[in-house]
Amino acid sequence: MANCEAAGRIRKPAEVDLKTKRTLEIAARWAFHSGLLSAKTAVAGQSGEDSNEIQALGRKKKSERKSLPRKTKMPPKP
Repeated sequence: MANCEAAGRIRKPAEVDLKTKRTLEIAARWAFHSGLLSAKTAVAGQSGEDSNEIQALGRKKKSERKSLPRKTKMPPKP
């Protein structure tokens, strides 16, 4: 009976290979994503948030963002 339980826990080599490949692919995607974010941050630091370079990377210029409406203060109720 102990052999049956142990056999259920042992993974097949093909299953291990697939899980390893999946893990490596996910790590590569995260590395690529982090690299792009770092590049965008570096360009924003060098060129400024309102530059054409920022727009070339697919981000909005700071001047093109919608400003939030100002809240008006309500007079206190008596």
